[in-house]
Amino acid sequence: MGHTLSSLRFLLFRALPDHLFATLPTPNPSTQLSNCTYLITGSNTGIGYAAAVHLARLAPARIVLAVRDLPKGEAAKTRLVEETGFTGRVDVWELDMSDFTSVVRFAARVKDGV
Repeated sequence: MGHTLSSLRFLLFRALPDHLFATLPTPNPSTQLSNCTYLITGSNTGIGYAAAVHLARLAPARIVLAVRDLPKGEAAKTRLVEETGFTGRVDVWELDMSDFTSVVRFAARVKDGV
């Protein structure tokens, strides 16, 4: 019982707050991202979208949103630009990680276009 209570206490007061309320580090202000391209998978919802928002606020040259559903990706692109005021290039590319053909097409596109 004591070990279980100790584990529960650790989970509630140590592990969960560290994960739920973590802040993303920001790069040194002198770091230039204006010539960088970021490719984010699963970027139309959840953690992927949060990463896209964070990166958009750092003003890179280009962000590529890799998504399974292109219309949802386009909606995420619109939301991203409205939310952050990002003025760089945002592309939406199809990528279904459960479909090998999609992954191969995506990899070829990355090789040619990033």
